Amino acid sequence: MPSSGVHDLHPAFVERATRIGLDLPYAAAPVTFRDLWDEAGHPVRKTIPEMGPLLFARLMELTDVQEGVLDIAFRAADAEGLGQLDPKDL
Repeated sequence: MPSSGVHDLHPAFVERATRIGLDLPYAAAPVTFRDLWDEAGHPVRKTIPEMGPLLFARLMELTDVQEGVLDIAFRAADAEGLGQLDPKDL
């Protein structure tokens, strides 16, 4: 029976994998989590224009109306050639 190395796999999972002919060679797979807020992972450095208004609005958990205003602000800044390096620039 395949094993994850630390914990045994759920019997139903093993049974299904065996039935469809899958080999379950589990091994450790270290990962590095990215963190926009620089709190619990590898920091991600992005400027506001790189994120765009949609992603920035979702990160800030804005309402639809606030997202619309943010989109207008992005368009106005682009039209005027203004830089937006951080939230203070908005």
